[in-house]
Amino acid sequence: MGALSWSFVKGNLEEILSLSRMSIYGVFPILKDIILGLFSRVGICLLALAAVDYVVQRFEFQKDLRMTREEVKEEWKQMEGDPQIRSLRKQKQRQMAAARMMSALPDSTVVVTNPTHLAVALRYEDSMKGAPVVTAKGMDFMADRIRKVAGEHGIPILENKPLARALFRHVEVGQEIPVELYQAVAEILATVYRMEEKTKKGTGMRENVGPNR
Repeated sequence: MGALSWSFVKGNLEEILSLSRMSIYGVFPILKDIILGLFSRVGICLLALAAVDYVVQRFEFQKDLRMTREEVKEEWKQMEGDPQIRSLRKQKQRQMAAARMMSALPDSTVVVTNPTHLAVALRYEDSMKGAPVVTAKGMDFMADRIRKVAGEHGIPILENKPLARALFRHVEVGQEIPVELYQAVAEILATVYRMEEKTKKGTGMRENVGPNR
């Protein structure tokens, strides 16, 4: 701006110096032309600088915005962790949940099967205030493990395809069964109780039979 102003003044220096020899009426027209010429050049320069500044500021803003997005992505990645680490963490959580489930399985009352594809373990005691609770459930390999553990602990295993599917689909481990399954589960538990009664009677008869009979 200074260089532009000095260049204009230098180019009109003779006219500026001649103003001292003019009358006051002759000075104003020339002075007006000099001032307007200077201001017009300065104004054009200011507009050009403003245009350049606008382009630069817009570029910087877009650059900062992109950096901010990258920072957000990086922060999110750090919060969530690497995809492989997340996968390993989820796998570990599933393993821990399965271990807890299998540790609670020996307390179950009955295991309902599909017969091979699904297995759902239920626990119910007379002292329980609520409905029967799902203690374990699984499909395929996990279902096979549930059946094996149930067999090792003498837990009855009963086949009921519709009930097994309904329990597996609608009830999570640790939850009570829904009202609509009360009747079906009650029939399963009644069968278990009858089996237990027969076992007790059979055991009692064997104990009463002496070696001399």
